[in-house]
Amino acid sequence: PEQIIIVPVANAFNDYAKKLEEVLKNKGLRAKADFSEATMNKKIREAEKRYVNYILVVGEREVKNNSVNVRIRDLKQQKDMDFKEFMENVLKEYKNR
Repeated sequence: PEQIIIVPVANAFNDYAKKLEEVLKNKGLRAKADFSEATMNKKIREAEKRYVNYILVVGEREVKNNSVNVRIRDLKQQKDMDFKEFMENVLKEYKNR
């Protein structure tokens, strides 16, 4: 199962989502970008149903700032984070398990 799902808000942001997916996979994380035709909200709902730990939503603001909007499974909250900071936090978390 995936640890991280990346959801672009529109097709225009697929390239950024793909780049993030590749970086995360290269670090050994199970990440997948969702390029399906479903709406953004439906993609998020599906990821929540599958108990994905992190849902990263990316759009224009995130591309501009090299950041991600993170939804953490158990916290039911979302926050903007620098992508590098997010990746470092997740890698630390999985190394400590």
